[in-house]
Amino acid sequence: MRKILIGVGVVVAIGAVADTTVYYFTKGIAESATNFFATIASDGPEAAYRSASPAFQQAMSESDFTALANRAGLTRYMSASWPERKVENGQGSVSGTLTLDNDVALSPRCN
Repeated sequence: MRKILIGVGVVVAIGAVADTTVYYFTKGIAESATNFFATIASDGPEAAYRSASPAFQQAMSESDFTALANRAGLTRYMSASWPERKVENGQGSVSGTLTLDNDVALSPRCN
């Protein structure tokens, strides 16, 4: 019985270290995603677009992004939660929930 308890303890400890490591390596991505959506609400989609990476800007024009942000109601952003975080091939991503005013919830994924 003692060996089983030790084995379970080791598995729990490994899981805790893995979760902490993923959280640590994705913390910056979660903060950047939150700041991006907060910028849309406070300064408008154009300001958020200008703060986005060059790769994002190459993938979507500012006018298309502004139209998308307005259509999705992102200017009504209130808060974000990023419970799903992972690192694959050296790239982190977060998934979670954006809450807009009137308790509207969206589920984006950010890399």
